[in-house]
Amino acid sequence: MRWPLLLVTLIAGLFTACGGGSNDKAEIEEAATAFFQALIDDPPTAYTYLSQNCKDQMPFLEFAASNFFFSNVTGDHPLELRDLEIIERRDDAIVASFDLVIVTEDEDVPLLPTDETEPARFVKEDGRWRLDDCTDLGFGFGNAEGTGDSEVVPAESRYAAAQAAEADDDPALPGEFVDLQEIYGGFYANRDGPTTAPHTRAEVDYAADGNSNPPAGGPHWGSSACGDDPVAAPPLCGPAPWGIYRAPWPPETLLHNMEHGGVIVWYNTQNRDIVNELEDAIEERVRGGDLLVMTPYPGMEREQIAITAWSRIDAFPTADYSLARVEAFIDAHMRRFNPEEF
Repeated sequence: MRWPLLLVTLIAGLFTACGGGSNDKAEIEEAATAFFQALIDDPPTAYTYLSQNCKDQMPFLEFAASNFFFSNVTGDHPLELRDLEIIERRDDAIVASFDLVIVTEDEDVPLLPTDETEPARFVKEDGRWRLDDCTDLGFGFGNAEGTGDSEVVPAESRYAAAQAAEADDDPALPGEFVDLQEIYGGFYANRDGPTTAPHTRAEVDYAADGNSNPPAGGPHWGSSACGDDPVAAPPLCGPAPWGIYRAPWPPETLLHNMEHGGVIVWYNTQNRDIVNELEDAIEERVRGGDLLVMTPYPGMEREQIAITAWSRIDAFPTADYSLARVEAFIDAHMRRFNPEEF
């Protein structure tokens, strides 16, 4: 997975913006803090730290996905920047490197091993240093199994594959097809009209839209990282960290997880045997790298379970539950719609 390199190079660009080879540590730490706040809470501002060359290669939608990776990797732990070095400077270009570590109670953990870090190039545009080393940006997500690097897949190809998966009504696939393109009058990543996955800063009435319950796609939140507590999460946040929750997440948050290739298991039951079996299975799969969230959902009838992926739902009473049914849905749909290559 190469997103850590994205963060390293972006922050290094912020360092150079603060004065190139300056040793003013306080100024560097202040600038880095400002960058991380922008990355998590205001991706459009963070996007301004890219050179025009990088922006031409990588649409904002791909860059904004970094807030999801960052929040899941760092959690609530602080970061420290160490051993900044300006390696080379030629006219309006700088090459810089440094280490970035996650500080925990037990140990300091490098965000990326030192022997895997690479210097990054920056250029000065409009009086400001900007990242110009963008071969890894937006494309460096590791393969679906997490066992190594995947080939670079251009955004347009990934969007085309996502659009095809979104519209795939094959009855052989588990669950029911939800025609998001019909509901929202457009398609995923449509740049010229309505899209099925717009970010919104309001609650969404999915039932009024004609969506399923729980929804299988559509407008969702993404204004900031959520943290791992639904009760204390900031407003309008998304996506949530993968895992099991005992308090409900708003659908507007979890649709962002589905946009990132995930599957959501929703339940409204007091049957502890079913809940415990599901939690054990989901926990094991999340530890293995699967993109799953399990959460209570009081918005559907009692004694119901639902499983959703982008444009698919399987909802049923607990009397019809089996773990095999849930896992068959997960196996068929996790990462099937996956425009961000998670």
